[in-house]
Amino acid sequence: MRFGLALLTGALASAALAPAASAAPQVTGQFPVPNMPRYLTQGPDGNIWVAYGNTEVSRITPAGAVTTFDPNNIGTIGGIASAGGKLWTTEANGIGSFSPSDPNNTGDLDTVTGVGGEAIARGSDGSLWTTGANTVFKINPAANPVGSTPITVAGLSGRDIDAANGLVWVADANAPGRVIRLTNAGTFTPFNVGGMVQGVAAGPGTDAAFANPGAVPQHMGRIQGGVVKKTNRSGDPFGITLGSDGAYWTALFASNPFSLGRLTVGGTLTTLGGLSGGPRQITTGPNNTLWVSLEQVSKVARISGVTAPPPPAGGAAGPGPDLAAPRFLGARLTRRTFRLGRRRPVRLAARVRTGTIVRLNMSERAQLTFRFEARRSGRRVGGRCRRPTRRNIRRQRCVRWVLVRRRSFTINGLAGLNKVRFEGRTSRRRSLRPGRYRMVVRAKDPSGNLSLRKRLGFRLLARRR
Repeated sequence: MRFGLALLTGALASAALAPAASAAPQVTGQFPVPNMPRYLTQGPDGNIWVAYGNTEVSRITPAGAVTTFDPNNIGTIGGIASAGGKLWTTEANGIGSFSPSDPNNTGDLDTVTGVGGEAIARGSDGSLWTTGANTVFKINPAANPVGSTPITVAGLSGRDIDAANGLVWVADANAPGRVIRLTNAGTFTPFNVGGMVQGVAAGPGTDAAFANPGAVPQHMGRIQGGVVKKTNRSGDPFGITLGSDGAYWTALFASNPFSLGRLTVGGTLTTLGGLSGGPRQITTGPNNTLWVSLEQVSKVARISGVTAPPPPAGGAAGPGPDLAAPRFLGARLTRRTFRLGRRRPVRLAARVRTGTIVRLNMSERAQLTFRFEARRSGRRVGGRCRRPTRRNIRRQRCVRWVLVRRRSFTINGLAGLNKVRFEGRTSRRRSLRPGRYRMVVRAKDPSGNLSLRKRLGFRLLARRR
């Protein structure tokens, strides 16, 4: 997607103007608020609601008009989220709620011991989710007072939280940093990513993205098919959300100039500038907008035109092409010397008596092609190892590797660990001769991206008679 940049004057930035239709994302407003903004969310009324870490909240209309409230019965407000026609807030040991039509007079607070006052999110099952020390809380907003189910996650220091598609994602800032994935039933899976994770965003399907400013180097990351993929980016990446264009948008708090990062599901990273202060938190809004807290200047910025690029002729809209090549995260043979067997290659998880197991840890789902290079003697001529001839027989000996023709096979690999049985045969009818070889493996993902080649040496012995 191409990026447009609108540098607004002070008068334009504070004016209440409606989001303009745009062919590219651009800053279309920076609106002063009474305190340093913290978490933001889109309310059930279509407005943006801002929490400050005190007793107040502000409502910002799509046109930029700001109104501030002090809901009764609610103390220090941490996170804020929308569910069931209400706004819901967190504070230390409490869950609050109020109606967007009358915030000052409809506030209510229920005690939930252990809640930490951080982010709160609505799950796909209608529950609310938030965190505390070593705990994730599943909140039933329909109960009176609200019911809660604590889920113990040892060592958790939860910061951000997001939910979609039956999954809940938690940013764990406790070193070494993790992203925690939970099901609606409470079963959790940790992804160790290092650093101190501060932001997390649910993505399409079972994917997610995270912001990790406490890592060295600082980076954003995607979790796709259960595999972590990191994209280095300095500038203190913090809050993150999935935009209406299908890409992840991140607030780069310490960027110069102040910017947002846009990370596609395929791993392409670009930035959008034009902000007057360091962006900290970010949320999606109505009419293809993003709303960003600018802590240093006590403003909230609006980004308009966050739409997917037009589809190619005759095609359907999508999140953009996947340009990231698959990677080998690990590769080895369980045996480097083995005898020729009778069975053809197959992906499996069991041990074998004959042959070896090729263990390939993949960054994503891809087709794996296996070819073979045979070790041959040679003579050094002109800096290269060449086939021996009468003319070069007195030259220095060397080792050359020759591609074995018509001896290859393919396996459909999965993201993560793949185990492929190999007994020296490439098909039912064809096999390698005894000798020394290099196995050459290359991966091709569904988008046609090719990995670097991975070579694994082995020695094949004759079949036992």
